Amino acid sequence: MEWLVQAPAVVQMAVVLLTLVPVLIALAWVLMWAVDKVAAHRRKMDHHAQ
Repeated sequence: MEWLVQAPAVVQMAVVLLTLVPVLIALAWVLMWAVDKVAAHRRKMDHHAQ
């Protein structure tokens, strides 16, 4: 990790972005999946109520 400390700011930014972007995409995907599951569960509950 020494090279990263001495690297120019542009390189540091690129490394941070390349690390964060996949993580953010994964988080967004999991969040959408969870919302979808909750919505489906709610729809099922509504059908049972009536």
